[in-house]
Amino acid sequence: MKTAYDVVIAGAGLVGLSLAPALSRTGLSVALIDRGSMADEERSAETFDTRIYAISPGSAAFLRAVGAWQALNRERITAIESMHVEGDGGGSLDFSAYDLGERALAWIVEERDLRSALLRTARRAGVHMIGEATLDALTWSAAAGTLRLADGRVLEARLVVGADGAHSWVREAAGIVAEPKAYGQTAVVANFACERAHHGRAHQWFRADGGVLAWLPLPGRRMSMVWSAPDALAQTLLAESDEGLSTRVAEAGRHALGMLSCITPASGFPLRFLRLPTSVALRLALVGDAAHGVHPLAGQGVNLGFGDAQSLSGVLADRGPVNDPGAPILLERYARRRAEPVLAMVRRGLLGVIAGLVVAVPVALAQTATPPLSGDSAALKKTLEQKFPGAEIRYVAKSPYFGLYEAMLGDQMIYTDAKANQILVGSVYDVATKQNLTEAKVRKINRVAFDKLPLDLSFTRVKGNGARKLVIFSDADCPFCHRLENELKNLDNVTIYTFLFPIDQLHPDSARKSKQIWCAPDKVKAWDDFFASGKVPDNAGDCGDPVAKTQALGESLKINATPTLVFSDGTIVPGALPVAQIEKQLADSEVEAKKLASAPKP
Repeated sequence: MKTAYDVVIAGAGLVGLSLAPALSRTGLSVALIDRGSMADEERSAETFDTRIYAISPGSAAFLRAVGAWQALNRERITAIESMHVEGDGGGSLDFSAYDLGERALAWIVEERDLRSALLRTARRAGVHMIGEATLDALTWSAAAGTLRLADGRVLEARLVVGADGAHSWVREAAGIVAEPKAYGQTAVVANFACERAHHGRAHQWFRADGGVLAWLPLPGRRMSMVWSAPDALAQTLLAESDEGLSTRVAEAGRHALGMLSCITPASGFPLRFLRLPTSVALRLALVGDAAHGVHPLAGQGVNLGFGDAQSLSGVLADRGPVNDPGAPILLERYARRRAEPVLAMVRRGLLGVIAGLVVAVPVALAQTATPPLSGDSAALKKTLEQKFPGAEIRYVAKSPYFGLYEAMLGDQMIYTDAKANQILVGSVYDVATKQNLTEAKVRKINRVAFDKLPLDLSFTRVKGNGARKLVIFSDADCPFCHRLENELKNLDNVTIYTFLFPIDQLHPDSARKSKQIWCAPDKVKAWDDFFASGKVPDNAGDCGDPVAKTQALGESLKINATPTLVFSDGTIVPGALPVAQIEKQLADSEVEAKKLASAPKP
């Protein structure tokens, strides 16, 4: 018996499971097949999965779009809010999500929780799921790929997607030959209870033997270890008792979290690198580990796979008049978007996780139209689009520095020569004033139209004559928002519009509190009382609050952290600014707002 689909996905790992509902929601008929079971795994709430993933903000946004992120148990997700990295030569680096204007550097999620959420999402999306199936043969014609199962069933699809891992059977059946190359290292993973709280901080140590030790925060006083160790050391670690491994890991991490106690058996995964000559062929696309393999140090892994799923589903969703999902023009478009080495440069070397951090400003809130590009800038923009396919190039101009051009790739400012042969990523500072000139320029580019903000979704506080205007996106449970409220006590002659912007992933109870504050008879008093005493108004919070709308508004404005301030000229500034800095920005913004108002309209 032969059953026809638009798309058949072979492999129900995390990437295949995310791709299936994403494609189904574009109107395509989708089958997902795997040799394993498609049933939810029973689990104890007291145990933790050995396999955990650091999900990037971009991947989290994609999973939210397909409906899986919302299905996760929030109590099992941990935000990496900061990271400390030490080199084998004694140097160190520190990263903070707050400093970067992000909600989190990444989110720690257990594999079985994410898999369970994706299984439920795929079922709701109407994906035909075939588990415990053995793939027997795969043949190709100009019109379709035909997959035969060992039990005699036959599936035909205009597009076959190989999502079946590093040793992909589908890839081999398509004649794409590549053997993974060993790094000579094994990733040893285990979970530990910690003597000290981690406070959402991840740690990474580069070791003299070439290995890398990483500690990633889990809920409570727990952490997950990934030790990418030379094979011989890895075997020694795997042979240790729980007590012996705990002692060894604590010593290797310089007791950063005090004494450790192993709470899951250690497991080892050999590390391999895989690079293919192509990720597409006739009626075939490869995603996830079937398409590439990287060392976990690269910070990609499953995030690269989710990027594949997002790109392929995006290409097929935007296929326009091309009805055939396996049409060569679409597969080539997907391959270009995911091509190495450009993708590696954009994702790892240049912009980290650019696909997840780019959120376009809505047209309705754009401050001004982008000025026409000069001939040289227009030519450079075209070159950048060719060299970085899939990246949004939304600003190019000659910079005042070193004869270079400046360009915005998504939300990242870069500096480059006229041919884009060399690119610098970083900030330019004025030594005399210590001002970050790059940051100031990016804020200017990202300005929004203050007078078009939906102020009816905020509550208003008038201080003094209220002449000056200030918008704040705030989270009731955000400690930096508390700090800002203390600074605002010393601010006068200003009207403050406060948008309730709870960040659910960091503060799960904040949305409830925000709704109750909004539903109070006197919102300002309720807000002030809460910040003074922690007292929440006694109501059900069911008065038709705007929280969902303000969250959507904030996300559309690229607001990823609280507090975030918006000044009258549309400048967006994250952080709990001291009152002196707020006063200066208010004054500067009033001057700039008058200039904008008097400038000729494009």
